[in-house]
Amino acid sequence: MLGLIVLGVSTLLSGNLVLSIILSIAFIALGIDIVYVNCIGFMRANNSKSWPEASGILIEGNAVHRQYCGNVYKWYLKISYIYSVSENDYQGENYNWVGFVRSDKEVVQEVIDALSSSEELLIKYNPNEPNESVISPEISILYPLGILAGLSAIIVSSFWFLKLVGILS
Repeated sequence: MLGLIVLGVSTLLSGNLVLSIILSIAFIALGIDIVYVNCIGFMRANNSKSWPEASGILIEGNAVHRQYCGNVYKWYLKISYIYSVSENDYQGENYNWVGFVRSDKEVVQEVIDALSSSEELLIKYNPNEPNESVISPEISILYPLGILAGLSAIIVSSFWFLKLVGILS
């Protein structure tokens, strides 16, 4: 997708060399940032699987209807919970690392009901920063997809840049 955007922009700017070079560098930087953010998210999600657990209590759980993209509205899981680590209380809001979003309100409500009816809510917390926590530390497919999108932007923009400066013909 990003590759197609880069190619489309390059076609529009074919007459302005300086602007094309600046934009190709900007797309390379954007690709690097996308890769970096998704690698950090992937590592955090992966590391959190081995974090210690604390017992927690759900203090709020709501299905929130919000605009997702354009005229599409989806249901978001909004939760708040408290947990204790070494006699210190903390509050968290992460069900998972990328958010729980569904088209069907009932699916979100089922998660809220399960969390509310749970006798013991287990919270994974970062032992180095106990205020960082999550209930379901899954690794989302969005991380590898984001990494691939960022790498695509880097590769396509790099070829565009090399062609613009005359290294590739």
